[in-house]
Order: sequence, then C-alpha cells, then structure tokens
Amino acid sequence: MSNETAGIQMARDGAVMRLTLDRPASLNSLSLDTIKQVLAALRALAHDHQSRALLITGAGRAFCAGWQLDESGVPGLPDESFGVRQSHLMEEYFNPLIQALHDLPIPVVAAVNGVCAGAGVSVALAADIVVAAQDASFLLTFAPKLGLVPDLGATWKLPRLLGWARAQAVTLLGDRISAAEAVQWGMIWRSFPPDELQGAAMALAVRLAEAPPGICREVRHAYHAAQTRDLATQMDYERLRQRICWMRLRFMKASRPSSKNAHRISTPKRIRPYNHQEKSWIFNTVKKPALQRQLQDFMDRYVLPHHRQWHEQAENGQHPTQLLEDLKALARQEGLWNLFLPGLRADEPGTRLSNLDYAPLAEIMGRLHWSSEVFNCSAPDTGNMELLHLFATPAQTTQWLRPLLSGEIRSAFAMTEPDVASSDATNIQTTIRRTASGYVVNGRKWFTSGAIHPHCRFAIVMGVCADDKERGPHERHSMVLVPLDTPGVRIVRNLPIMHHLSVDGHCEVLFRDVHVPADALLGEEGAGFALAQARLGPGRIHHCMRTIGQCELALDLMAERAGAARFWQASGRPGQHPRLDRRIAHRD
Repeated sequence: MSNETAGIQMARDGAVMRLTLDRPASLNSLSLDTIKQVLAALRALAHDHQSRALLITGAGRAFCAGWQLDESGVPGLPDESFGVRQSHLMEEYFNPLIQALHDLPIPVVAAVNGVCAGAGVSVALAADIVVAAQDASFLLTFAPKLGLVPDLGATWKLPRLLGWARAQAVTLLGDRISAAEAVQWGMIWRSFPPDELQGAAMALAVRLAEAPPGICREVRHAYHAAQTRDLATQMDYERLRQRICWMRLRFMKASRPSSKNAHRISTPKRIRPYNHQEKSWIFNTVKKPALQRQLQDFMDRYVLPHHRQWHEQAENGQHPTQLLEDLKALARQEGLWNLFLPGLRADEPGTRLSNLDYAPLAEIMGRLHWSSEVFNCSAPDTGNMELLHLFATPAQTTQWLRPLLSGEIRSAFAMTEPDVASSDATNIQTTIRRTASGYVVNGRKWFTSGAIHPHCRFAIVMGVCADDKERGPHERHSMVLVPLDTPGVRIVRNLPIMHHLSVDGHCEVLFRDVHVPADALLGEEGAGFALAQARLGPGRIHHCMRTIGQCELALDLMAERAGAARFWQASGRPGQHPRLDRRIAHRD
C-alpha cells in the first residue's frame, strides 16, 4: 500500500510502514504543511492494526534539514512578531509531532540517510532505534547560529544520550557530528554504507514488527521513567509494567482470530467489532475523535473477545473476576479511565472530558452492558463520584471519593422507594433525623443498583429531614453517606427486571435506626433536591448514550440476520422482501 501527499510518502511493505520526508529540493525541511501531514499520518498509524513498525527516512541526500523558518504565518493568528508565530507553531504542531512519535504503540526506526539538522535531529532521536549512513552528519545550530535554546525535547533527550557536558558542548558550539562520532557517543545505534542503509533499516523494522504487540511502548516507557526514579522505585515500576505486558499478551492470545470469522465464535450473540465513525450520529461533533478510536480499538482487542467468558463466569456466580480486574488495570494504563468527569483534577486518575466528548464513548461502551466497569465509568458510581466531586468535604473525599476514582471500591445510590411514586421525590418517606451525635436513618429503598457488588462499601441515601416539616417541599430532603456495614442496614433481596437478575444487584434495602455521624451529611441539610438534580443531568446523558449503543447493536444483529443465507432458504433471497428491507432501512 502506498500513499503520496505533498511533502511525504507513505508506503507499507508487509507489516512495516515507511514514511519518507519528500522535499529533496529543500533538504526535506519541515514546512507547516509537511508537519501537519506527518502528524496526521502518525495519528492514523496509531490505529492501523496492519502496521507493526514504522520506518522514517528522507528522500534524496538529506534526512531532514530542520524547521523551515520562513513560514508566512499561522492561520487564525494576528500578524505579530516572528517569535510569537514560531511559538504557536511549536505548541500546536511541532511538540505534538514529537509526542506522537514517542506515544506511538509500534516501534519506530529512523534511517538517517544524509544531512540531519535542527528539528530533524529531534525527529530522528524520537525513534526507538536510529541508524545512519556512514556519510551522514548531525548538526545542532540552535544556539550558535540562531541564538535559540534547543527545543522539541532536545534538552531532555541529548543529556541522556551524550551526558551533560558533551550535550552542552555540541549545543553551544554547533559543530558537525559525523555518523562515526554519533555511534561512538551513543547518539545512534549503528552506521552503514550509504547503499546498504535502507535495506539494513528495513531488516531492523521487520525484526521489530515480529515482536509481541505493545512491548516496544512498554520498554520505551520503562526506560524513560527510570530517569527520575531510584532503583527500588524503578524495580517496582518494572514489576507493574511486566504485569501489564503479561495481561496484554494473554488478551491478545485469547483474541487472536483462527479464521476469517473467529471473532464471532468468541461471543454468544455474534457481536462484531463496531465501525463507530460510520454509525455514531455525534461522532463528528466532538473534539476527541482519536479517543473514540482508541476506546473502540480497546473494546475490539481486549473486551469483546472475552464477552462469552464474562457471561459464563457471571452465570456461575463469579463476580467480580480476575478477568475484570486485569481489564481495569489495562484500561487505566491506556488512559481510558474516569472519562465521564468534566471537573477531574490534575492530581486525580483519569482523562478529563466534557459531557459532549464523553457521550460517544458511552455509546461505544453501551454495546456490551458490562464493559463500563472496565473503564471505571459504570453507574451508579459515576453519578456518586460527580456528587462527591462537587460537594464532599476533605474527609469524605479521602474516605470515599479517592477509592472510587481509583476503582478500589464500588457504591450505591438509594432514592427510589416501594411504597410511593418515587418519580416525584417529594413523596419519599425515608427519614433522616438529626440527633446530638449525628443522624438516624429509617426507611425502605428498592432498585438500589450495585448494592450486592462485593466491592460496594457505601450508599448515598436520600431522605426527608424529619425535623424540617416547616420547609417547602423541595427544601426538606438531605443526603447522607451510609457505610453498608453500619448496624441496621439490611439488603433484603435482589429484584429481577423482566426476569433478569443483575450480578451487581438492583436491590431492596432496609434501613432501621441506622446511626451515622454528623460528618456523613453530603452538602447541606435540605439541599437534597439540588444535589439530586446535579447528579441527574449528566446521568441522563450517560444512560441515553449507552442505550443508543445497545440499540445500534440490536439493529446490527437484525440486519445481519436479515442478510444471512439460512434466513432466506425457505422464503426467498434478500431483495425479494422489500417491506422488510424498508423497515430495517427506516430504523437505521
């Protein structure tokens, strides 16, 4: 496969993708258009399962002569000083390009075939293995000729390769570094005769492509992390990364197709990988399409192949399983964690997204009803974490929110009651009576989701403040945090829904003289309705989008069955039943 655009060429040779910088007249210097093309190619390559390694080289007699500094400007930016424009270019395009190379899940080989200067050096050194022609040379002209500090991660990378003294010297002096010196100093791996370079680099890329999937990124992260850790911490870090590698290998082995349609054999309902970009009505309206592709890829690679196994274990009463815990650890390592929380803080685990950005991700998760827990995005924990994030005290944050964000515990939300129409929460009869030492809760709740999950540790209970009868109907309710091991809490039963019993439970829960301390109050007394509304808004989006995912799955299964040959053996072929065709098309 090959693809040519102005400035670069892309060609796949087996499992190796070759990216050639193709502006030989300017020694392959990086124009703004070229940067955009390379960045787009790298982002697409991150989700290209046919390519297992990347080889980067240059056309003609140069690898890359650096950044083309005569750019006319940046679209959308006022014509200010040159420095402002260049800074904008670095922030928007160049730095993300280097980061994309660093984060690429496949190994990268750079074949430096000639002149490699300035930003070209940063591009080359972002590869996992760098080889060069024996007549190639490296030139760092930031300081002596341009009067600039090295950028694009050069001050991070060069000292680690050359040592601090040599890195500063070559930066300040700007002397040409030959390929032989680069090998001697540890800047590159090896040099080859010019006519042998491309063949040798391709052979290296082929060898790397045969390695287990994901191992290159794990090794890369481990070596980089070692720069800032002591030995004991680094060994513990390596142990954790090894666990991730073993999980990935096990999951990949389980999902490796043995035939063209092997993925269908692994699931009881023939659920196939999902082309979300074609299906989702909201796909092109949000800012994070790359994250959607990453999530879909994770679902197809690791979650979908274990759908049957999860159901078999759930039916045998095994919940939660080691499979689920391993998937959670892998999802967190991939950055697919706590995706639902717009207010997520920098020191909290996960990826902060708006509700709009999260909506299509919920749709993807919704196709497999149990998959949300893999990403710590399952109800009722999502709504409870939102409430705690907005209203919890520091002590409540430490005791309940942080373990929830880390996926260590689960929670429940108790509002609906069997004896009243709870859709109008003013009818709620559970009381939360204030005492000298705290609060006493009395009442009966049902459809309390998640209450029998083995990791469920507490419930947020909504009730009427018994001492506040003079307040208005929407100012009489409060919420308290009730640990499920508190005396007086009893889970009566798991309620069936359409004859189905959830493994997490939709439970009837009895509260009889349940004493909780004063600091168990969430928010303020009488603010229960406001808290419930804050929880309900995002929750509606989450549930609706997961439901859309289920509907998309049902439609896919219907269309697949309608097109199956066995379905038409007794009643004719597709196209001979236009009424059915129209019905399917109408629903799509």
